[in-house]
Amino acid sequence: MSKTPRSHAQRVNSGAPGKRSASRNIQSLRRLVPMATATPVSCLAEIGETAGAVWRLLDKKGPLTLAKLVKDIDLPRDTIMQALGWLAREDKIEIEENGRTRTVSLRM
Repeated sequence: MSKTPRSHAQRVNSGAPGKRSASRNIQSLRRLVPMATATPVSCLAEIGETAGAVWRLLDKKGPLTLAKLVKDIDLPRDTIMQALGWLAREDKIEIEENGRTRTVSLRM
């Protein structure tokens, strides 16, 4: 005898009588807690888009210090640093250190 597949609603509502399932509790909480209206963006997509912005800025302005790069892009520093790591891993940029100053340029 084969079992027929149950729908999501059947699985969710099949808990013990009088008890709410975990997903129903979450659904009721979602009604009480306001959610952000912006479309969520994955971390990788955000880092990739920032990497593109960094590359375009360096292409337009030439070599920049990290401080100037962060100021010109106006995104969180952590995201910019992750984008620089992405570009460095793909061998698209060079980072030169001169004392405490780091200058980023496109690799030719």
